[in-house]
Amino acid sequence: GSPVAITVTSNLGLKKSLQKLGITVIETDVGDKNVSSALRNSGGFLGGETSGHIININYNETGDGTLAALQVLLVMQESNKTLKELASELMLIPSKSLNIEIDIAKRHSIENFCHEFTQNKNNELQDQGRVLARLSGTEPKVRLLIECEDLETQDHIADEFIGQLGKLK
Repeated sequence: GSPVAITVTSNLGLKKSLQKLGITVIETDVGDKNVSSALRNSGGFLGGETSGHIININYNETGDGTLAALQVLLVMQESNKTLKELASELMLIPSKSLNIEIDIAKRHSIENFCHEFTQNKNNELQDQGRVLARLSGTEPKVRLLIECEDLETQDHIADEFIGQLGKLK
């Protein structure tokens, strides 16, 4: 019954699969500290991010791959199920992720463009997928994430984003 905290870059299929199981999902900004904070504030204990960091706040407030692997093995042993069986209700959505270098001097206009592009594309896609365009917090890059079943649509959105971004330079 406790919520699970995931980052905005976590696969939309994960979010939908958890919700289908009746699990409340809390989305946070990228970073272990944001996931841990959301868990502390919500009373949840399990969370993670796309980088593979899985956090069980009962043991540690940062991602610990060895601990996560041991916990999965324990669940497999206790349930007498294979990993494939345990993951059978998880339906991930195909995703495309790009890191595009930018002129940091145009950061403000690029940030506004990313926000508008994300909103417009998400309105177009409705529940069929999503787009997330955001400035990297660590590099002079835009991180573009596109998730939808149709790979041609992914490519089209990526090309459109890159073309429009190029006009800002």
